[in-house]
Amino acid sequence: MVVVGILIVFVCFLDLAANIQAAKIFLDYKIHNYKIVNMLLILLFSVPSVFLELELATEYRPAFVIVYYLGHFLIYPLIYKKLNLKTFYVFLFTINTPQMFMNIVHLLVKNKPLATIIAFLLDAVMWGSVLYYIKKKKCDASVSKLANSLPVSLYIIILVLTYIASLFIMGIDDPNKHKTLLRWLIAPSTVGLIMATVLIVRVSISEAEKRASIELLSKQVENQIAYYEKINKIYDEFRSFRHDFKNHVLCLRGFISANRIDDAVEYMNEMIDMASSTNKQYNTGNIIIDALLNDKNEKAAEVNSKLEYTGNVPNTGITNADLCIIMANAIDNAIEACGKDSSDDTKIIQIESKMKQGYFFFKISNPIFEEIVINEKKKIMTSKKDKEHHGLGISNILNAVKRYDGEAEISTENEQFVLDIQLLLKSA
Repeated sequence: MVVVGILIVFVCFLDLAANIQAAKIFLDYKIHNYKIVNMLLILLFSVPSVFLELELATEYRPAFVIVYYLGHFLIYPLIYKKLNLKTFYVFLFTINTPQMFMNIVHLLVKNKPLATIIAFLLDAVMWGSVLYYIKKKKCDASVSKLANSLPVSLYIIILVLTYIASLFIMGIDDPNKHKTLLRWLIAPSTVGLIMATVLIVRVSISEAEKRASIELLSKQVENQIAYYEKINKIYDEFRSFRHDFKNHVLCLRGFISANRIDDAVEYMNEMIDMASSTNKQYNTGNIIIDALLNDKNEKAAEVNSKLEYTGNVPNTGITNADLCIIMANAIDNAIEACGKDSSDDTKIIQIESKMKQGYFFFKISNPIFEEIVINEKKKIMTSKKDKEHHGLGISNILNAVKRYDGEAEISTENEQFVLDIQLLLKSA
């Protein structure tokens, strides 16, 4: 009896310690007190489990039940120095998980003390495995952020479902005794499962949208960095030219003094060529889009392609961020399509944009070298393995167009992919 009691206290101690460590990561709380103090607290609140499971001093059982549950609730604020709804939720959850294991074990092991030892041990191993994985992957911060980003309603449903599951398992152990209970649980458990499924789907969609937004922002940052690097290069070239300007003037004065006018004119032409070598390749009326087109044209050259642009873009009525979303994604898709051709032929990506009567019109076309299927939702069906991320470009474009009550037409004709957009510019 003594050995069994010690084993019960030991496994309860392990389980409670694992719960506290796991909760620390999920809640992103700090553990206060000295380690030995916390260990003594955990040991203290593990002792009542012996009296409950071995049914000792049965006349005081209600008191032991109160001490057991109150102790398991107080252990978290005593260690974290925080008393709030989060600690209360952790208490409710961690009280139930060993009970679930206990109900399952009772189906196989009829000896109550042994079933209790196995149940607490299984729960401790489960949380220990979770802790080991988190520590090995060094993802403490990510787990904490994810736990704090999920909606409260989802946590409530998870908690309710764990208790319902625990009661169902208990009913299976003795169906005649819990027949009425099981009958009443069918309806709420079904509703709970449906609500949990809906919430999980919503969270998944939200995470996918966040990933798409992060990828888009990353592309925009890369474009900005590339633009600033080019500006820095132009500035360095200008500084170099200014450094040599005095020498250029001396050379010109020498030619003029010697009455070598033709040589002076030729030298000035060379200076003009040097000064104009850094001129912009595109002039859309928007310096950010100019930089974007210059950058994309360099990337297009890597796959033997070229951007041909005509028209201009607005400086008002649409944000630069949305302009970049539309044009950068459209051009990236065109460059990717041109990259599928392995020949040495130069591929032309034609871009047209204009403003008329408060509308912005944008059209891009590029050659295609594989079959493209466009469904009724304007989604491009692809043979790529990475189906989750491919197609985000078009989706981002369509979302931006919707923000301006616009329309987008996608078509393939004469081995050309065409994206034609029109959107209403917002008044200032």
